[in-house]
Amino acid sequence: MRQKNILFFILVAILCALAIAGWLIVFKQKSSAERLAQLPVTQELLERFIKVDPALDAHTQTPSSASVWWNDAGYNIIIPSIESILVAVTNERAPLDGNVPDAYFSEELKIVRDVFSRRGFVPNKKNSSASTKDTRFYDYVQAYEKDDELCTVTVNPDLSSYEGGGAKIGYTLIVSCGNTLTEAKARQRPLLDALGLRDKEAVVRIVKQHGAFFEVSMGYRRTGQAAVLKQEGDRYRVLLISQESPPCEIIDKEKIPSDVLSSIGQGGCYTDTGAYREPSL
Repeated sequence: MRQKNILFFILVAILCALAIAGWLIVFKQKSSAERLAQLPVTQELLERFIKVDPALDAHTQTPSSASVWWNDAGYNIIIPSIESILVAVTNERAPLDGNVPDAYFSEELKIVRDVFSRRGFVPNKKNSSASTKDTRFYDYVQAYEKDDELCTVTVNPDLSSYEGGGAKIGYTLIVSCGNTLTEAKARQRPLLDALGLRDKEAVVRIVKQHGAFFEVSMGYRRTGQAAVLKQEGDRYRVLLISQESPPCEIIDKEKIPSDVLSSIGQGGCYTDTGAYREPSL
């Protein structure tokens, strides 16, 4: 009888230990989930990415290094990021079928969908690729929104160098979030209209401003060129679009300051005789 009592107490002790261990595991998991939920969304994603794949080359990007490309009523608007992360897969060959999202980031993309859903974001189909094989945006893009916060998840299908990687190249996944669509639209829409870029796969970035003169870059996903515009009232007039030094005649006639020509011939121009004229200081 005594032996049976001892065995009973041992069994109870084991069950209690297992119950406590189980409770501690659940508590730890709950505490971890609660902690992650308090982080900015990109930081939660970064921690979860690294947990499933410690070999990722992971970086928190500076706000100035990334942006959200958002189609709004035919205008592609660049929204500066308030938070952004980049993870890269290095030393890998291109997949045979060319499908980089599925080959290298399938787990990360599942995490993205789960985290954004739990945080109350909804997918924005207009700004998202239909599938991992959809090349409409060239990159594979998934867009999410919640109130005024907009986020894009972008997988580059090409091997490329990346910020934070130094001399490294790899396949990258970038998550960027911004919340200044209204302000960005007010600044960029008139420029897009002046350049005839509405309903085009293109964006503009203001590079420099000197009084009423603006130097802007025009981006087309993978290519681009520069332009100079002059603000006249609430409209902008295009003075030149080029990738090379312009004729001096235009510079002199429009009195274009050389510092808004930094990406167009380093500020200089060509005379009627074909001679290059250095920018005036």
